[in-house]
Amino acid sequence: MKFMRRIDFSKLIGNKKIIFLFMAVALSVALLSRMVYLSYTDYRDTIVAQQQEQLLTIAKSIARSLELYIEEKTNSLKMIANNPTFQKQLDLLLTNHILESDIYPLKAFYEAQNEEIETISLLDSKGTAIYRYVSDKNSHKADVSTNHPDVDYVLREHKPYVGNVYKNSAGYFVINILEPVFYQEQFLGILMISIDLNVVYNRLVQPVRAGEKGYVMVKDNEGTILMHPAEEQIGIHVLKTRKERYPDLDFSELEGLINNQMKGKEGAEVYHSYWWPDNKLVKVKKLNAYAPANVGNDFWIVAVPMSYKEIADPIQENLFSILRIVFIFILMFSGSIFIIVRMQKNKKALEIETRYLKELNKATEELRRSEAQLQHSQKLQTIGTLTGGIAHEFNNLLTPILGYSEIILRDLPRESELYEDITEIYDTSKKAKELIEQILIFSRRENKTLQYKPVQINQLIKGTLKLVRSALPSTIDIVESIGEDCGYVWASPTQIHQVIINLCTNAYHAMKERGGILEIHTQVVSREKEVILKNSNLSDGAYIKISVKDTGCGMTKEMMNQIFDPFFTTKAVGEGTGLGLSVVHGIISNHKGEIVVESEWGVGSIFNVYLPQMEAASDDVSFSDHVILKGNETILIVDDEPKVVKMMKKKLEQLGYRVWAETNSVEALKNFRTHSHKFDLIITDQAMPHLKGIELAEKMKEIRPDIKILLITGFIDETVTKYIENAVIDDYLIKPILTTELSEKIRKVLMRSLR
Repeated sequence: MKFMRRIDFSKLIGNKKIIFLFMAVALSVALLSRMVYLSYTDYRDTIVAQQQEQLLTIAKSIARSLELYIEEKTNSLKMIANNPTFQKQLDLLLTNHILESDIYPLKAFYEAQNEEIETISLLDSKGTAIYRYVSDKNSHKADVSTNHPDVDYVLREHKPYVGNVYKNSAGYFVINILEPVFYQEQFLGILMISIDLNVVYNRLVQPVRAGEKGYVMVKDNEGTILMHPAEEQIGIHVLKTRKERYPDLDFSELEGLINNQMKGKEGAEVYHSYWWPDNKLVKVKKLNAYAPANVGNDFWIVAVPMSYKEIADPIQENLFSILRIVFIFILMFSGSIFIIVRMQKNKKALEIETRYLKELNKATEELRRSEAQLQHSQKLQTIGTLTGGIAHEFNNLLTPILGYSEIILRDLPRESELYEDITEIYDTSKKAKELIEQILIFSRRENKTLQYKPVQINQLIKGTLKLVRSALPSTIDIVESIGEDCGYVWASPTQIHQVIINLCTNAYHAMKERGGILEIHTQVVSREKEVILKNSNLSDGAYIKISVKDTGCGMTKEMMNQIFDPFFTTKAVGEGTGLGLSVVHGIISNHKGEIVVESEWGVGSIFNVYLPQMEAASDDVSFSDHVILKGNETILIVDDEPKVVKMMKKKLEQLGYRVWAETNSVEALKNFRTHSHKFDLIITDQAMPHLKGIELAEKMKEIRPDIKILLITGFIDETVTKYIENAVIDDYLIKPILTTELSEKIRKVLMRSLR
């Protein structure tokens, strides 16, 4: 008790750090609560929009079913009316005034359709019913003429007609389908069937449900309900009758919905109304999707109402759970803030030194990269510009394919029948990604874009030959002579794949006219024992020798001396660029290997590739997928390609991020100017109209200098590198992007802001 009395609470309250701590916690609670709420509303609106699309699909499907149902009955009636035997029989009966007890085509049609149609009648040219098949399945001669507007129309126009809905003597809604009968261009009479709409409802509409309370209803274009799960609702006007019955209710939103439906267009809306079959009417929020069904000269309205509460309640419950977790996290986080503040002072000196070393390393790396870029020839730069533009457009097509297949594979069970098919799409897309990288090799030497790793050379060659076999004609025989175990090389699989493809393609061109044999051979050799390598600059040790041999036209010594020069080619005009073997030579040199050609004119050629073998045993080498890193920050995506934006948004949301998306760079800048404090990271494409990615990054940095920006581009040049150095952008990714690459790069950029 004495100790408690000595505590000076005024000093605690006056302590600036404590006040700052409480303010930071309060601000964090407010910001996180706001972010969670915005995420909740966005997710809720997305689910509601998806449900509206589903309801609209149901409405359109039922509308189409109704149209096809009426069309099927009309076509069946037309087949009978156009039957020459039936026409001749009817003409004979009317001419001789001989009335038989049954007319077989009509009786057969009714017996096949009696569960769906109410009656089928045969009327003469004056509209008098001479035969009628009714529900008791007996045919009899009618005593009176059929007096109905539908009949009058066909008697007058001599045209097929789908009539308007009306109530029969039993009080059910019925629709007539009439077909005129001619014989030798003479009008004989009318075939008419009557369809009970209650039968149509039970067959096509009633089985469909929309949630627990939702249902499907059909009304005509004047608003009279034709089909409804509650019988007391059938026959009333959807708006007028209800206003008369319940004058005190609010019909404003329902009236707007009905007016939109009466326009004969499809749509989906959220509105307030009532569940009319209930004993006690309570105003509720609903979803309603509707679509027109064209029947005859009019249309019906198929409407599917559903309770909004069935969708919103589960999402709201999830929101409360998230808020509870957030508050617990804040309490735990706030406890460590005070300690972090204490440690911050000691870190400043270390951060300054670390920043200096990073800037020095970045400057050194930039200098090396600049020197390498200066060595590019002008011709390769020209081709690089062209291929870069082509690659950008191809990447915009490939990115959604690769991204969606990756998303599906992560959600699809391995035992699914589609898993293997989607895997094929994904693997093929990755191969296309690698081919784009091969194209861009002509325009850059970016070692950062090439992934070097242990490569089992035999497996790589066998996989590449599968692609080669599918591309070569049957006149070329491929003979494999692959060593049992040649071990591993430290290499870029993409570039070695390119080397094999290029050498096989050259061999094919050499044998194109007469055909021949393409032989691939691998073996392990030592530099000391290999005669060809005696005068080379290679270091001593074991090498994997890859030989590509053809029985084609061969080369002269003069050709062999120029074969690796850029733009030199032995192919006909239009068949080669002269770049293939020069690129192959560069790749092998970068891998510390050697390529040697042996050839004799008229006999064939052998290209021998030597790559240094890794010392590690194959058992020590393992391959594994990168771990996908997740987060919960807010990201703004900007790309002028809607399909890319949609795929990227979905992929990032699966990784836990909150995502805003824009397809217009100008609109994205306006959005950022208004809500700059909401975003943790900007992911922007480089090639966009109006504002390019770099230009957009500059303007965003002017608004908020600490914002992190990740640039997406098809290829890297000195411009992008310069802007990274100047902190206009923080990093970049090459299209198309794998989820592992994207998740790692995002975490890498965002973690910089925490250092």
